[in-house]
Amino acid sequence: MAATSLRLTSGTRLNFSVYGTAGASVTLQIEGSRRSLGLREVRPGMYEGTYVVDARDEIWPDAAVKATLRRGDRVASSV
Repeated sequence: MAATSLRLTSGTRLNFSVYGTAGASVTLQIEGSRRSLGLREVRPGMYEGTYVVDARDEIWPDAAVKATLRRGDRVASSV
């Protein structure tokens, strides 16, 4: 039996929402991606963005995603 690849394919859109302190900057790092994603604040404290999988990425469906929120000299992260 041949193994099948469950890696997300090029062009797949991954939508993210993060809730946190208003007026901050938020970035995401997806395990297996080659670049980070900056989210934009759509309402006070609500950040959204879409990552489009690139052919060079090796993102698996169970990949960890780390969100980092920065405001001034304060930083908070969550996986």
